[in-house]
Amino acid sequence: MMNLPGVKTLIEEINTLFEGIADQQEFRALKEKLSNEEELKLLLSPWSYSLFNSFPAFAKQQLLLEREMAGSIKLSQVETEKLLAYFCQIELAKRKKAGEYGGAFAAVTHFFGYQGRSALPTNFDCSLGSTSGFGAGVLIENGRTGMAVSVSEVTRDPSEWRVGGVPLLALL
Repeated sequence: MMNLPGVKTLIEEINTLFEGIADQQEFRALKEKLSNEEELKLLLSPWSYSLFNSFPAFAKQQLLLEREMAGSIKLSQVETEKLLAYFCQIELAKRKKAGEYGGAFAAVTHFFGYQGRSALPTNFDCSLGSTSGFGAGVLIENGRTGMAVSVSEVTRDPSEWRVGGVPLLALL
């Protein structure tokens, strides 16, 4: 989330509000202030307030109420995967209404916490991700939607990898 400039600004503005809080009483008072729409509108810049208002309730709560001991947002606890699924669902609903999309969308998310905020991907990570994505596209294009992509021989050069599909039921 911090790699998105608008979100980074929003988080910085919210964190600034919590700077200098001396005790639990001040902390609770600020949290109460932030739960009031009119107060929040006065405390954030117009851009940040508008961005904040585009988020669903669960994301707003995580951004405002879940804090580290120092007062900053618990970034590892913000469910970005649910947030992405939420926005995808909205976009696909718009496309379906316009007749541009005829499929179904049922996101299944998984929370990765700190793992989701790790280092930049290696060349291996990029190759494996691209290969898996391409394999998924081939499976979908051929109507094999009940399958997961399988990549084997990954210790060899990527040109020698074996890509296939495994029925999901075989994984249970």
